[in-house]
Amino acid sequence: YQFKPDVVFWDYLGIFTGGDSKNVAGWEAIGREASLAKRVAMKYNIPVVVAAQANRSGATDRDATPGLMQMARSYMIGQNADRVIGIRMHKPKEGSENSTMRISLVKNRYGAPVDLECRWNINYGIFKEIEQPKSDL
Repeated sequence: YQFKPDVVFWDYLGIFTGGDSKNVAGWEAIGREASLAKRVAMKYNIPVVVAAQANRSGATDRDATPGLMQMARSYMIGQNADRVIGIRMHKPKEGSENSTMRISLVKNRYGAPVDLECRWNINYGIFKEIEQPKSDL
């Protein structure tokens, strides 16, 4: 191949299914695509960033960041992933342009999970981490 990308963004896992997807359950077809994304990453030694959506329980709990059990259509997405990031946006307060957003690394095959809070101005594409007070241990 002529060009090797530094990263592949696969937006949205649910719209790419193979030709045999009519013969398998939807969750299985999605699982196969998640497995394919993993194989591409390993074969070409590049990160593959895959977007997937939350299921009903992840979408209705407005306070929690979606985790592995809230991934829509197939648990196999999380099983294949090295890292899973959950994002929960909270609507801006009256009169404010800024929303708040919790970004959680809910799965990290090679390290610890991480949580951070951000202010997000969607109109300007600005993200700023909200510094959390350090605890004295």
